[in-house]
Amino acid sequence: MAAPLNAFCYIEIPASDLEKARLFYSSVFGWKISSGMGDRYLVFSESTFGSGGLDGNAQAAAAGVLCYIKVEDIQATLRTITGSGGAVLKERIPVGGDNGYFALFKDPNGNRLGLWSKN
Repeated sequence: MAAPLNAFCYIEIPASDLEKARLFYSSVFGWKISSGMGDRYLVFSESTFGSGGLDGNAQAAAAGVLCYIKVEDIQATLRTITGSGGAVLKERIPVGGDNGYFALFKDPNGNRLGLWSKN
């Protein structure tokens, strides 16, 4: 993830039909889309934002699009979030392999967002 700190670095888009989503985003925007993590997740990349995933899990569709923000220290950021009126939805956990860590939080207006860090 090439985004600077405190910038959006990854996005997950729900897709009930992964093949339709793959064809749509690759033909409309020219995104390169490849197999991802499991049979219900495709990974995409594009030139300015970076990367993201098309998530075919039913829970993703109900929750909507999920944007991740790159931070230096997830635990410290979660403490700041809770001290500023937000709430932790999912504590820091590994993404898998050498892909860093993520956590989920809710801002004071109820928006669900993610954090990502290499460490």
